[in-house]
Amino acid sequence: VIGSGSFALILVVAVAFLYVLPIILFLPCFCILSLVRTFRIRYRSRYHTNPEDVRIAVIGSGWSGLQIIDRLTELGVTQIQGYERWEEIGGCWNPKIGYFNQAVHAPMYMTSFANYP
Repeated sequence: VIGSGSFALILVVAVAFLYVLPIILFLPCFCILSLVRTFRIRYRSRYHTNPEDVRIAVIGSGWSGLQIIDRLTELGVTQIQGYERWEEIGGCWNPKIGYFNQAVHAPMYMTSFANYP
């Protein structure tokens, strides 16, 4: 017959095995991974390539093309060449294309670009 004292001891050992042992085993792993991540973030350069040395071609000057050009200039890229098959920018909103029943369901100030009025 197992006494009540030995049952308590078995219970303590079981709790230690289930809850404490994994913490003891995995805590060094978490600490090492945290240090490696901190080291990688702190000592890597912000850009792999200097943005002024990059040459980028943007094909199409619709909404997406204009926004990517704007974002690239914010990031410091200076050598951007845009290509559009029409004489003016606008993509599918160019008056020469003239899609039937094409409209914007928003006020004009929301659909215009600050850098490209």
